[in-house]
Amino acid sequence: MALGAIACLLASAVPARKTPVDCPGGRFLIQGQRLIPGSGAAPDVVTVERGPRVVFIASGCPRVSAGVLSTPGGTRVHAVWPASACPGLKGRAQLKARILPGCRLLSGTLVARKFRRPFKDAPLSTGCGDGLVDPGLGEECEGATGCGAGQHCVDCTCVAGSTATLPGETTTTTAPGTATTTTTFPAVSSRCCQAVGACFDADPADAEAACRLLSGTLHPSLEVCDGTKGTCGAMKQVGANCCQCPEPSPPFPHPGYCFDTNISSCGPVCTKTAGVACGPDSQTCGGP
Repeated sequence: MALGAIACLLASAVPARKTPVDCPGGRFLIQGQRLIPGSGAAPDVVTVERGPRVVFIASGCPRVSAGVLSTPGGTRVHAVWPASACPGLKGRAQLKARILPGCRLLSGTLVARKFRRPFKDAPLSTGCGDGLVDPGLGEECEGATGCGAGQHCVDCTCVAGSTATLPGETTTTTAPGTATTTTTFPAVSSRCCQAVGACFDADPADAEAACRLLSGTLHPSLEVCDGTKGTCGAMKQVGANCCQCPEPSPPFPHPGYCFDTNISSCGPVCTKTAGVACGPDSQTCGGP
């Protein structure tokens, strides 16, 4: 099936039974809370490094050697900090967590003496354009999220101005006190789905269905696929390749679907076209 081929290509498919999931780690954002009380504002960050195997928590637990084990249910992570190593926690602190299949979510629990704090589905932060505001990477915003009134997001930084520049929109501003010329095209009506190494724009219903099957991330409206990075963000960019894949079965209303990517191969089923974008309406490479 085409879905199986493209999911394998993007490294985001659920692995076969009894096949260990070996995730590379990364920065995982604990949304809405800090793991250690009284240590600042959310989001907190759990960082898992694979070489060497090290774990640390932004709110106060320093780098420590950790056990990282690949299992069929995900990549298990076990870290132990000695007493007083994590300010605010009594006795030894211990993190037991699991990077879920797909390698983009971390769930687990931080425990210490008379303390237990679970967290679930902390998303992987990969930098500007991934749909997550990560202050630890110097980001102030992502797409339509993070900026206040009278500002908009440009390259994950809030800048003055009440309206963001959308794909297809150009704005020219002259010196203060002179006229401003704005040319506006229709706003983005599609949604962007991001998987590992690739993304695509599609009708919202199409994007939701495909993201669910491919374990991808459906990004906020107004964000579009940057094929040069394989991520959803503020600017539409044509990647090195567009992968066109057949899929005759529901829930897709089209006879196929496509992805924008810099990956050199589209696998044995999908057809590669260089230098064109995946059409959000037609779901064909180079289409509308």
